[in-house]
Amino acid sequence: MFVKHLIIKHASFVNFTERFLDSSGKRVTPGSFLPFGAGPRVCVGESLARIELFLFASRLLQRFHFSVPPGASLPDLQGRFGVVLQPQRYSVRVTPRH
Repeated sequence: MFVKHLIIKHASFVNFTERFLDSSGKRVTPGSFLPFGAGPRVCVGESLARIELFLFASRLLQRFHFSVPPGASLPDLQGRFGVVLQPQRYSVRVTPRH
């Protein structure tokens, strides 16, 4: 729920809402999105991995503030195609929350 709120509220900074949210803000999973496999070879640790990822990301967001450094531009969200979609290089300023 928090990530959905973050994506909708800061859509100008994180502009990939059309990939996972429909026009009414409900989550949509594209058929080509299979991060843990499908069928008989599905990852048995998927639920644990999702919980760990959520805990890791929420802990970072609780402890630190992420922003664009002065004079830097927002990251290009198109990425580079290869075996997987790779992000372009970008700068982030991370400051501890008090």
